[in-house]
Amino acid sequence: MLRAGGGYPVLAALFFAMALAYCAGARAQDGGAALVIGNSHYEYLPAIESAKTDTQQMALALQAAGFKVLRAGDVDKTIFDALLGKFEGLLNPEGTSVFYYAGHSVQISGENHIIPVDVALADGVASETINISDILARMRAKSKRSILILDACRSLPGLSKDGGTLSPGCAKQSVSAGMLVILAAEPGDPLAQDSLLAPSFIARAFKPGKDISAALAEVRQDIIDKSKGGQVIYYNSALEESEFTLNSTSKAEPTEPVQPNPPPQPTGPVTPPPTETGGTQGDCASLCPEMVSIPAGSFEMGNASGESDEKPVHQVSIQAFSLGRYEVSIGEWRKCVTDGKCRDPGKAQASNAGDIPVYNVTWEDAVAYANWLSGVTGKHYRLPTEAEWEYAARAGTSFAFSGGSDPSPDIVDCKDCGAEGKRPAPHGRGLAPNAFGLSGMSGGVAEWVMDCWLPNYGKQRSDGTAVEVANCSKRVLRGGSWRDDRKHVTVTKRAYYDQDVPYPNNGLRVARDN
Repeated sequence: MLRAGGGYPVLAALFFAMALAYCAGARAQDGGAALVIGNSHYEYLPAIESAKTDTQQMALALQAAGFKVLRAGDVDKTIFDALLGKFEGLLNPEGTSVFYYAGHSVQISGENHIIPVDVALADGVASETINISDILARMRAKSKRSILILDACRSLPGLSKDGGTLSPGCAKQSVSAGMLVILAAEPGDPLAQDSLLAPSFIARAFKPGKDISAALAEVRQDIIDKSKGGQVIYYNSALEESEFTLNSTSKAEPTEPVQPNPPPQPTGPVTPPPTETGGTQGDCASLCPEMVSIPAGSFEMGNASGESDEKPVHQVSIQAFSLGRYEVSIGEWRKCVTDGKCRDPGKAQASNAGDIPVYNVTWEDAVAYANWLSGVTGKHYRLPTEAEWEYAARAGTSFAFSGGSDPSPDIVDCKDCGAEGKRPAPHGRGLAPNAFGLSGMSGGVAEWVMDCWLPNYGKQRSDGTAVEVANCSKRVLRGGSWRDDRKHVTVTKRAYYDQDVPYPNNGLRVARDN
C-alpha cells in the first residue's frame, strides 16, 4: 500500500433515495414526485463532470419545493430500469411528475435516448438505451402533469449530425396534453460545451409563484447571453393550465442553485446523545450491512504532530449520515457477485467465513458494491467521505485509535496489536465498538473513502464533502489493515492506492444518506 511520505474512469454510482419532503398548499408539489439522474463517468464516452453538481442542485431545489425526490448518479441500464419502477410508485394521478437527466444522450432513428454509463454506441444499441418517449408515457399515465428536462443533447465522438441511425444532439420531442419537455439544445444542434441549463433553471423556475412559461423564457435568454449564443435551449409545452408554478411556497426565492444549510455546530469534540447512535437500521435481509446513525457535528480534522499529509489541522462540519457498524463482509459481498454486479475478489475468500471483511477490493469495486446495494434497497449507499470517516472514527474523542488510547487487541486489529499474522477479525464482531457504536475502524481492512488523494489538507473542504480533482486515479484509504503495524492504524493516518488495482489490505465500509 502506498503511504504519504512513505484508484477506468470513476464509475461512482451515487444512487440516492432522498427524503420524501412534503409542503402543503403548493400546486406543483401536491402529490409531486421527481426522479433526478446524473451520469458523469462513462466506460466508453467522455466524462461530464458538471452532471454530478447539476443533479445535486436540481434535487435540492425540487426537495425544497416539496417534491418527493429520488436522485441517482452514474447508473447502468439495470439500475436505470429499477429507478423508473420506483419512480412510478411515487406518482400521484392528481400530482406533478418531474424527470431531470444530465449526461449523454443520442438520437436513434430520430428519437431521443438516454445512454447508461456502461453502453457503447453501435448499431443495435437501442435496446440498451432509455427511450425518452417511454419515460414520458409512463409519467403521463400516472400523473396529471409531466415535466421532463433532458440536460444532454451533446456532441458525441465519432458521430456526425447526418450520421444515419445514430446522431448526436437531440431530436424534436413531441408532447401530449399535460406534458412539458425541456431540451438543453435546439433539435439537430448538438451542444459542444458545458450546459448552463440547470443553474439558470433553478435560479428562475423555482421562484415562489413564478409561472413556468415566463421562467423558461428568462432561462432561454439568460443562457444565450452567458454562452454568447453557444447554447440555446428548446422547450415544448402542452400544460393545460394557463399559468403553472413549480413552487407555491412562501420561502425566499433562490438566486443561485440552492445549497444545503447545515445546522449550527458545536466547535469542540462532540459527545452525541446515546439515543442518536443507539439505533441501527437494516435495509434488507441478513446480507445487507447493519447501519448506525451518526449525528451531525463538527471537529478538528488532522494531526498537528503527524505526517505532512495529516496537516493542516482544520475545522470541519459534518451532516448527519449513517455508517456501517462493521466493514463489509465476504458474505455480504458474495450476494453482489451472484447478482453479477461485483467482481469476485479471489478464490481464496470462497472458503473463508462469511463474516470476515472482504479484502483485495479496488475503489471501483467498492463503489460498484454501493451501487448494487442502492439498487436492491432503494436507498442511497456510497463510500464515506474522508472527513466523515475520521469524524466517525474519532466519535467525539481525542483517542489515537478508534475506541481507545492504546492499540489493545480488543479494539484494534493490526500486526503488532496482539494478533500477529492473522487475517481480518470476523466482521468486527470480536472488537469493542467506539462511542458511536462502530467496530473495527482501526485495522481490519484499510477502508476506501470517496476522496481523491492529495498530499495534504490544503484543498480539504470545511463542509465534509469529498475532494475531487481532474483525472483522479488514486483514492484515499483510512484506518490501516491487519497487516500494518500500530502507527498506521490511528484515526488520523492516511494512505492511498490506485483506484483500479486490487490489493490484499484493502476493503470497505459503506455509508448511507439519511
